[in-house]
Amino acid sequence: MTGIILAIVGLILTLIFGIYSVRNNKKSQKKISISFEKKECYSLFKEDINRLNIDINYKGKTIDNYLILFKATITNNGNLDIDKSRIFSPLKIIIDKNFKWLETNISEITNGVNADIKNITDNILELNWDLIKKNEKIEFEALIEIPQNKEIEEITEEFYKSISFDFRITDLNKIDKIIDSNSKEIRRKKSKQKVAVMSIIMLLFGLALFFSPEAPKYLSILPISQSIEYSLKSNDTTVSVTIKAKDSNQMQLKNKDIDEEISISEFNKKFQIQKVNSIIDENKSKLLSRILGITYVLTALWGLWRSLRKKKTATNKM
Repeated sequence: MTGIILAIVGLILTLIFGIYSVRNNKKSQKKISISFEKKECYSLFKEDINRLNIDINYKGKTIDNYLILFKATITNNGNLDIDKSRIFSPLKIIIDKNFKWLETNISEITNGVNADIKNITDNILELNWDLIKKNEKIEFEALIEIPQNKEIEEITEEFYKSISFDFRITDLNKIDKIIDSNSKEIRRKKSKQKVAVMSIIMLLFGLALFFSPEAPKYLSILPISQSIEYSLKSNDTTVSVTIKAKDSNQMQLKNKDIDEEISISEFNKKFQIQKVNSIIDENKSKLLSRILGITYVLTALWGLWRSLRKKKTATNKM
């Protein structure tokens, strides 16, 4: 009974671990997914320069407000390629009306990707590409004008939070705007660490379960039943049988010729115990422990492989 309970518990734990790993993988890799991540966002001209009444010209026009340089990366972090056949309306990057896109260009791109970015209005950029494969990236930089009545220290964060998107791309519901890449990386590492720890525990338990039949009784995970072999005398005939208790009044006698249940009173009338021959361990759970052990070990190794593997991407600077 204990063996059956352990088997059920083991299977449940294996299912839970498997479901957790699959869900964790699906969260990190959606079928169609695009991420938008801020790389740099800082004041191009310090506030002190504006206080000195120094004129800043852009395309022949004087800029009275502050300027910030913004860099961001768009990544296909899903499982499928995104080509023109999926795009019914290109990706538009929209900022608050208090800000103004002045100049934009693509600064870095994955090998083989053709893309361009352009200003539609002062507040809208449009990004086009022919094909972005899994893990491929497009990085752009932009010059942005911001109001002088804003604090430089606060405006960069406010600007990034104000960014929104408009698009019509098949199977894509939203753009994953990463607020803090460090936090995301920490969460990803913690998730992998949890999987690794669970895998190591499962690996050790699986090995212990697999070798349980050979372990001493006090170290065995699955229960080991024992029977005693006696030499019995009945009507001047001596036989060797194993005796196991069935309940408080019944016992089982068994050898290659005998397999019967008998009450204690009948046994006392029919047999006389001559001697104890041996004590026999009967580990009927041996096959079960092997199967469960292998299942645990394989699942654990799969979990360790997933938690330790790394992704590789190549980029090309423009």
